[in-house]
Amino acid sequence: MAIEAINGVPGVPRVRCICDGCAREEVVTCDYEHGRGHVWVPKEGQAVRKMVGRGWGQVKARLLCPACEAARRASIFRRGAATCSPSTAAKGEGDGMKKTIEPSRQAPRTPTLAQRHEITGMLMLSYDHKAGRYTGAETDKTIAEAIGGGCMPGWVAEIREANFGPAGGNEEIEAIRAEIAALSARLDRVCAAVGPRAR
Repeated sequence: MAIEAINGVPGVPRVRCICDGCAREEVVTCDYEHGRGHVWVPKEGQAVRKMVGRGWGQVKARLLCPACEAARRASIFRRGAATCSPSTAAKGEGDGMKKTIEPSRQAPRTPTLAQRHEITGMLMLSYDHKAGRYTGAETDKTIAEAIGGGCMPGWVAEIREANFGPAGGNEEIEAIRAEIAALSARLDRVCAAVGPRAR
């Protein structure tokens, strides 16, 4: 790392930072501290932080200007791209960056017979047929979580749709909707009482 002290300018502590890749130089203000033998030396950490803030890069003990840092990152990207997908590169499909998506060889997961029975039992307890919605704060997700064992909310929704009806929310959602409607009506009454200045 090339950070050199600049002497001869009183009152302005500065250092010269030199790129280890192309020898580009840039001057930045930096504090000094006592080094060995009571010699004033620049605080290299402070200078490096300022240079990194200006777009320079620090790799191990090397300080790189923005151009050299960009070239270093590009070479890393190119090396990573070459090893990214050897299967597509071996097939000769371009530069190896294309990603092929193969369909899963396994069939989609389905609930077991025991899980279907548990889902049906939970739906019987928590679904209101007359209202066409869940009771309380139940949803497909909360029922799946209550059953556990890897039960998916999609399975609950599928069985509910086929045997019980639409989701239609739940009692808690209906209560919140009613409260919002009441607050909206109250706000409209207040705005009407205040007049056109309220809008």
